[in-house]
Amino acid sequence: MVFEPQRCVVDSTGKAISQLNCLGFLVGTVVAVLLIVVSVTSRFLAVVVFAMGATGTMGATGCGVAAPVMILCVGLSSVGCGSVSPQVDVVVDPDTGARERGDTQGQALDERDLLESVLCTERQPCSVAHLHDAGMDAEGRHLFVADVLLSAVDHPRARDRAAALGGDCARVSWEAVIVRGGEIESTWPLVQACNDGYGARGMGEDVVEVGPNVFVHDRVGGSSWIWSEHVELQLSPFRVVGQGSHGEWLNGSNLSDLRYQPQDFDFRGMWFSPDCGEVPLHPLEDGHGEFSWQSVPWVSVDEEWTFAQWRSIPLGECGAPMDGLPVRALVTSQRDLFVEFAPNVRGALGVHMAGERPSYQQHCVQPGDFSPVQRWAFSAPLGNVLEVKGQAYQETPKVVVGDMVDGERVRWKLALPLGVGTLSLAWTGQDGVMSGTSTFGEGGASPDVRGLGDLKEMPYTPGCVVEGGRLVAQPIVLPRSTEPLVRGWWD
Repeated sequence: MVFEPQRCVVDSTGKAISQLNCLGFLVGTVVAVLLIVVSVTSRFLAVVVFAMGATGTMGATGCGVAAPVMILCVGLSSVGCGSVSPQVDVVVDPDTGARERGDTQGQALDERDLLESVLCTERQPCSVAHLHDAGMDAEGRHLFVADVLLSAVDHPRARDRAAALGGDCARVSWEAVIVRGGEIESTWPLVQACNDGYGARGMGEDVVEVGPNVFVHDRVGGSSWIWSEHVELQLSPFRVVGQGSHGEWLNGSNLSDLRYQPQDFDFRGMWFSPDCGEVPLHPLEDGHGEFSWQSVPWVSVDEEWTFAQWRSIPLGECGAPMDGLPVRALVTSQRDLFVEFAPNVRGALGVHMAGERPSYQQHCVQPGDFSPVQRWAFSAPLGNVLEVKGQAYQETPKVVVGDMVDGERVRWKLALPLGVGTLSLAWTGQDGVMSGTSTFGEGGASPDVRGLGDLKEMPYTPGCVVEGGRLVAQPIVLPRSTEPLVRGWWD
C-alpha cells in the first residue's frame, strides 16, 4: 500500500523551555512510540503519555509541543492532524497467486473479480494471475497487461510456467486492458503461450516485459537448431514497434539474425552458412565472416506519386537512410526503386540484385545453391549507365531523373527486373572508396547473394501518402482483435 501523508503545519512561537521539561518530553515520546508499535489500540494512552511528558510546556510550541505533534501527525494520522490517501498497489500472493489490494483499514477490494468477470466470461478455466501497470496513454487512460491463466489454478506449471515436456503445459494469455475513469473500456489478447519445451531440447521459455505503453515478448526454443522470436508492441495506439528472430546451429557455424522496426522502415539481418568442405567452429574463424545487410524498404505508396508526382515531390520520411551511403531509398509495390541524394554529391551508385537467398539451415552451401548476381552502376547525379555485370535478367537498366526544384535533392526512378528477391545498394565516391548496404566479414563487399538484403513486403509497414507537398508515413494501427498476434502451440 502506498501512502501520501499530508504535511502538518504547526504554528511555533519559539518560546524556551527548561531542560527538565525537555527530558520529560523525550521520555514521554519514547514510551508513546513503543505503545504505538505494540498496538494501534493504545493511541489514546500514547496521547496521554505525550501530554504527561510535555507537562509545564503546553504554552510553548518548541521542544515540548511542536515535535510531539509532528510525530503524532505521521504515526497517528487518525488523531486528526494528518491524513493518508491510498493508491492502487496490486499484490500477488507468492503461495496462491491470488491478487489483493487493501485500503487503509486492510479491506480487500474486488479488482480481481472485476477483471475475471470481463476477461473470463466465455472461458473456463480462467483466472487473472497478475496485473502489470503500463502507465497512461495520450488520452489519459490507464493501461494494464493482465496475465491470464487458462489452466486450472492448481496446475503444476501454473506458477513457474516452466517447460513441460509432453504437452502438459500451463496455458497463458497476456491481454491488454484499458481503463477510463475507473471503468474497463476495452481488452484484447496480445500473446498466448503454452510452454511444452518449444522443441526437443525442452528448454523453452517465454519472457515478458511491460513498460510505459509497451509490451515486449521473447520466446526461446529449439533442438540442436535453437531459435528465438521477439515482438515489441505499443498498446495505445496499438502498433508493432519491432520484431526479430534469431537462429543458429549448435553443431556448426550456421546462423541467422533478423531485426525489423516498421515505423522506421528499418529491416536488417545477418546470415551465415559455410561453404561445403569448410565447417569452421565460428563464422569469423579461418577467414570466414558473417554476411550482414540492410534492406531497401518495400513501401505501399500512392500510385499517383509512383507514376508522376515523384518527379517534384520528395521521398520525405518514407525514404529510408541507407547505412554508409549518402542516399535515401524505397521500393514500391510496382517494383520501382526510388533513390534520393543531395545535388552536390558526386560518385557512382551500384544496384546489386539476385534471386532468393539459400536457407541458413542448409548445413553447408556450394556455388550451385546461389542465384547469379547482376550488378548495375550509374553516375551521380546524372544517372548515366556506367556498368552492367551479369546477364541474369537480360534487361537494359535505365534511370529516370526527376525534376530539380530550388536545389532540392536529386531523385531517380529505376524499374527493377522481375524475379529479384534480394537487393543491395553500393556507393563509390570520387576517392574510389566503396561502401554498401551489404557487408561480408569486416566490411568487404558481398561476393554473392548471401549478403544481399531481402526484397519483400514486410508486415505492419506504414503506407505513404502525399501531404503538404511530400510523402508522409501513415503507421498501421492494428485492430483490437480477439486473435493474439503470437499464438500458443495448441491453436
